[in-house]
Amino acid sequence: AAPAPAAAAPPGPGLTVPHPDHEFAEFPAVASSISPVPDGPVSDGPVPDGAVMVEAKACGLGHANPLLATDCRVCGAFLPPDTSVLELRVRPSLGVLELDDGRTYELDAELLFGRNAGADESPDRAGLRPVDTPGEEVSRVHLEVRLKGWDVEILDCNSTNGTVVRLGDGPPVDVTPGVPMRIEPGTTVYFGSRSFQYR
Repeated sequence: AAPAPAAAAPPGPGLTVPHPDHEFAEFPAVASSISPVPDGPVSDGPVPDGAVMVEAKACGLGHANPLLATDCRVCGAFLPPDTSVLELRVRPSLGVLELDDGRTYELDAELLFGRNAGADESPDRAGLRPVDTPGEEVSRVHLEVRLKGWDVEILDCNSTNGTVVRLGDGPPVDVTPGVPMRIEPGTTVYFGSRSFQYR
């Protein structure tokens, strides 16, 4: 039988970001929000409109996983490194973003955050789902969340007050405007007085 999972570590102490009067929010430890529903191969049926296809390797239950994964992202089953059965799959959700106000957004589409993101008319961001996030020091269009293959990336849209990321209890890292940054589950992203966690 597989060993019981270790208890989640308690959240670390608050940490002040490089913006006046703004403290890092503490998010409670959460279980994986990835759906356990298997992702069928292309041959199982028609591909939905707008679906993105990715190369994947499957566990014994048929869950799709990144090519370099060693454990199934859904059920946790071990994936041997010599797994040679690769399939082209519809990309599943890559997780969830949870805003500091409790709203959640499934990562099955790319997102645009900002004080008035819904009014953005840039053709380069036409396919992004706008998420209005009013707050102090939040730019009208502040940052993008992009999905590249199996990766989740953020991009600061040359915002006035910048974007900061923090993985777990690690140190805060400034995001270079205009340069994509890949983020991992457990990362909290701070933009102005607002924040969200990727889980």
